[in-house]
Amino acid sequence: MIGVICSGGGSAVAAAHRFASDMGRQFHVITDRACGIEAFCRDKKVKLDRIEERDNHTFSERAVEALRGSGAVVVLLYYDRLISRALTASWTCINFHPSLLPAYPGFRAIERLVADRGGYLGHTCHIADESMDGGPILAQSVYPLQTADYSVTRALDISFVQKLALTLLVVALVTRRMEPQAFLGWWRSITPTGPGDFINPNALSSEAKSIVSQQAAQRRMSIML
Repeated sequence: MIGVICSGGGSAVAAAHRFASDMGRQFHVITDRACGIEAFCRDKKVKLDRIEERDNHTFSERAVEALRGSGAVVVLLYYDRLISRALTASWTCINFHPSLLPAYPGFRAIERLVADRGGYLGHTCHIADESMDGGPILAQSVYPLQTADYSVTRALDISFVQKLALTLLVVALVTRRMEPQAFLGWWRSITPTGPGDFINPNALSSEAKSIVSQQAAQRRMSIML
């Protein structure tokens, strides 16, 4: 079981659901409010719990109880609140952030990058701690922005495909039961084919590449995989 804490539409989780199922992994989704991912979970019969709790520490403690009961082996965070040590001490928690950390940590990262006319839009998956977007970086995706890409709507589309690619990468490695330090060593040992790669092309399986490429094509993105 893969734990997921989500507070939004959960599009990347929904798109990764079949890929995870094919690899013998199911999601246990936890939300803190009514949000788009809940409808998907109900439709696909994905295990779902809503924990409506404003205090971050209490929320984390209750999430620990729920996830322990389902046997989660890792927790993926698509979440706009901080979590506490109650959760990070119990599982490896992997956060997905829409920037090339350490650039643009915190909220509204995409909006700030678009306003700054940054040259590249990135997405980062990293091991979460109790800080704001801190913890060791596991992998990143990068996309060079063209003149037509400088709108928040367009940047959000690009960021979704990046988040999906990183989600599929993490799901595959969880299935291989790769520990974080082993993951880091493996990631550093495989060499990208060029500086313009959307994500290290040696990292994704052919099935994952197909899913990402389809989503990119729908959004008129030119990527190298």
